[in-house]
Amino acid sequence: TPAPWTIKNGESHRVYLMNDCDGNAVGEAVYADTRNPFDACLIAAAPDLLYALKVLEWACTGVEHMENEYRQELAEARAAIAKATGEEQ
Repeated sequence: TPAPWTIKNGESHRVYLMNDCDGNAVGEAVYADTRNPFDACLIAAAPDLLYALKVLEWACTGVEHMENEYRQELAEARAAIAKATGEEQ
């Protein structure tokens, strides 16, 4: 589901998937473990993190010195993108 995702105050076990024109929730991700409310923050940030990785990967691709200097970091970014998009082999 496209971003934005958000957390409703006081409900650290729910992440609302917000993507209609009026900013209404069209779904929610609920998880049972409420011991760490920062998990909800990470879940809510997932679409933004994926977008940021894709932008960085795109910006570095084809720039020889970037691809050489950051070979391992690019490989990790590409692996994370593949995992997040279901393209992981």
